[in-house]
Amino acid sequence: MKDKNAELFESYGVLSRRELESRYEIALGQYFHTINIEGETSAEIASTQMLPAAIRYLNELQEGLARAKTTGIRSEGVTRTTTRVAKLVDELEVALTTLTEQNAELGGDTVPSKAVHMRENIIPAMTKVREVVDQLEKVIPDDLRPMPSYRDMLFIR
Repeated sequence: MKDKNAELFESYGVLSRRELESRYEIALGQYFHTINIEGETSAEIASTQMLPAAIRYLNELQEGLARAKTTGIRSEGVTRTTTRVAKLVDELEVALTTLTEQNAELGGDTVPSKAVHMRENIIPAMTKVREVVDQLEKVIPDDLRPMPSYRDMLFIR
């Protein structure tokens, strides 16, 4: 939207300044709506599918640890896995809280300010949720995972 760009388009009769502004506003609006929908969808999928699956797996691990204690068996592997999954569940919950809060805040009253909010707040929050979900996907057993992993999608069994 710099003057030099508008002047270039106008000098060659490609777009008038108003046409350029209109295209800019439409593109920003599409960007805002797309990222907004992606942010809300990411939060919903992670909170209703991946987080519950991770909690179910954590419960299974904790039950296994409790049974092992009653029989006198120690398993450092199960203990480390339980700790790792518990840490990832906590990280996912924090990331989801941040994403949900950012989704509720639309970034102002103008389309440009909303687009900036999407770029600076929603995308980083979605990225954090994705990073944690990707780690959980590697440890949650297939029978507890509610959706196919990337590996499942790439290499159909």
